[in-house]
Amino acid sequence: MANRTVSVALVADVGQYQSAMVRAAATTKGVGDSATVAGDKARRGFDMAGRSAALLGAVAAGGLALGLKAAVSAASDAEQSIGGVQAVFKNYATSVIASSKEADRALGLSANSYRELAT
Repeated sequence: MANRTVSVALVADVGQYQSAMVRAAATTKGVGDSATVAGDKARRGFDMAGRSAALLGAVAAGGLALGLKAAVSAASDAEQSIGGVQAVFKNYATSVIASSKEADRALGLSANSYRELAT
C-alpha cells in the first residue's frame, strides 16, 4: 500500500447561525431596555417616597415644636400662678395649692385655673 494524501475542502453554511445570533442580540437588547425602564420607574418611585418622607418629617417637626411651645407655656403659667398664690396667701399658700390639685375633679377646673381664680 502506498501512502496517498487526500485533500478535502469544507464549505460551511453559516447563514442560519448568523440570523440566530442577530435575533439573540435583539432579544438581549430588549431585555436590557426593559430593565432600564423598570430601573427608571423604581428611581422615580424612590424619589417620590423620599420627598414624601421629608415632607412628613417637616410636618412632624412643626407639630413637635408647637407641642413643645405649648408645654413650655403651660409650665410657665403654672409657675406664675403658684407664685401669685404664695404672694397673696403667704402661710396658707400650701393649702390653696393642695386644693388646686383637686379642682379638676371637684370643680372641673385645671389646677392652674383654680390658682389663677384664687388670686
